[in-house]
Amino acid sequence: MRENKDNNSLKDLTLTGKIIVISSLTLLIIFAIIFPIGIYFFGFAGLFSLSDVPYTSLSLLGFVIIFSILSIFLELVAKALIEVSTQYIKNIYKSFIIRMLIYCTFTWVCINAADELINALTIPLKIELVAAFLDFILEDVTKDKNAKVRRVLD
Repeated sequence: MRENKDNNSLKDLTLTGKIIVISSLTLLIIFAIIFPIGIYFFGFAGLFSLSDVPYTSLSLLGFVIIFSILSIFLELVAKALIEVSTQYIKNIYKSFIIRMLIYCTFTWVCINAADELINALTIPLKIELVAAFLDFILEDVTKDKNAKVRRVLD
């Protein structure tokens, strides 16, 4: 077999090329982590400004980081609980209500815990519940519709 001479592996690059490749990959990973946090930051900033919740940029950033870390773990638990709870329910409306209750409860726990950990931020309960419900609606609208159709047909 002939070896391909156009193989561009990392070990064949010069030091400058290696630095460019590694720094580009690092920037890509950082962007992939920061982009969703930025979306939540501006989303919560808009919600808080609409509902007259006083905040500073630093307290909001701390809130969003804590919320993101908590939601990573609790969302996994919520999705597992939703899957187990709605597995044998054929009625699509009952399934939707159960998914909404579980998802909103776990999202509210994340929002409330982040609110309690950040002393400079005080979010009223009503706003926490509205934020949890909006997060559920956005999650439900943007999820893969083909998976939902396959699940209903099964």
